[in-house]
Amino acid sequence: MSQYKKILVAVDGSSCSNKAVKHAVDMCNQFGADMHTIFVISEMVVESFKQLGKKESKEVMEKLKGEGKKYFRSAKEEAKKVDVKVVEVLRAGFPADEIATYAKKTKIDLIIMGTHGRRGGTRPLIGSVAGRVIHYAPCPVMVVP
Repeated sequence: MSQYKKILVAVDGSSCSNKAVKHAVDMCNQFGADMHTIFVISEMVVESFKQLGKKESKEVMEKLKGEGKKYFRSAKEEAKKVDVKVVEVLRAGFPADEIATYAKKTKIDLIIMGTHGRRGGTRPLIGSVAGRVIHYAPCPVMVVP
């Protein structure tokens, strides 16, 4: 019996995230698990664009959703090579909270994510989102440098 049935990988287009996708695909293939991909539009970004006005704010949100879809396509292409089923999840909020909440609600067995996201790494070992996910996740978390 497989230990992992559902593996969640956080995607954001960073090099660490892209490496995390490759690890997730490998593990899903090895364990026969489904790969859930999650992209979270940061609440801080959403709030900052609300001041632009309704039309402009909506345009920015659509652009950010488009970025997420681009990351999903990339992950799906990797998964398709080995016939791994992919579930795409797009959320807006605080990334660590959204990742941990989704993992809990859907009974994710393992979360895989990069050590640092698109904002880069100012902390020596692990970024703030990865650190918070490790702290709040209901399951093991694998971080990929």
